[in-house]
Amino acid sequence: MGQAKLEIYLNRNLNQVRSIYWLTVAVLVAGFSLIGYGVYKLFSDPQNFSASVLSAASGVLVNFVGASFLIVYRATMAQAKDYVTILERINAVGMAVQILESLGDGNDALRTMTTAEIAKQLLNMYTRSRPQEKPRRENGGS
Repeated sequence: MGQAKLEIYLNRNLNQVRSIYWLTVAVLVAGFSLIGYGVYKLFSDPQNFSASVLSAASGVLVNFVGASFLIVYRATMAQAKDYVTILERINAVGMAVQILESLGDGNDALRTMTTAEIAKQLLNMYTRSRPQEKPRRENGGS
């Protein structure tokens, strides 16, 4: 059941991220098109300077909107990563419980050993270790 929920969540999340991405691409293309149209109008009719400036400024504004969509996209990706990590932990614990339940009552030594091993593996899997710092190189007096 946990695996099915994880897959449903991942599929929904992928669809949401894909939609945000394509919306961002469409907005950025529209912005660049407006800028291009403004530049084209300026070169085709130099007398119509104000319309081309307005068009190019609109394109720049639309590109800022697209950039804000990219920021939302990045935040959505970070949140999705956190949720997937949590769901993976829940799924791993659920699988560990299922393994323990499948051992039965007759083999206590195996059950104890398996419980200890699963606990070690879960702790190792989810312990965040800090990256080790690289040793500094000593410059020989220079």
